Amino acid sequence: MFVFGMLVFAVGLSTPAAAAPPEINERIDIPAFAFFDPCTNEFFVGSGTIHLISKTSTTTDGFRFDVHLESRARGTSLVTGTRFTLMQNQNAHGTVGSPFPLSVDSVTVVRVIGQGNAPDFRLHIVARIAFDASGQPTLVDVKRNTTCSGGPLP
Repeated sequence: MFVFGMLVFAVGLSTPAAAAPPEINERIDIPAFAFFDPCTNEFFVGSGTIHLISKTSTTTDGFRFDVHLESRARGTSLVTGTRFTLMQNQNAHGTVGSPFPLSVDSVTVVRVIGQGNAPDFRLHIVARIAFDASGQPTLVDVKRNTTCSGGPLP
């Protein structure tokens, strides 16, 4: 999902009206949200913060961008009351023409750590997406690995 968000961000940078400032460093509160943990088969409700750092620079062909996103949230499962901590880190960078070509490379790691004996959940996504000058996709490569407490999902 966040890879799609990065793609929208990148295309948005290519329009003159949406020219982004060269650097953003913001902390944003995350209101209550629900998250499904496939390791425990439970939903939990949590809240926390997002720290977003982004840098853009003009190139001879358009823009270059670098984004770092770090999320931290705490919550409680809806069924058992188990407390969880959610951590997400994402680093992405890319180049944007006007509006194409476009390339984005992104690495995302999400970890949900459960209290006590609850298994921990980890999601690792590596994505590479590219579009040529006419807007046609030339590369869509998304690798995803999901584990529970070090082992694959049951």
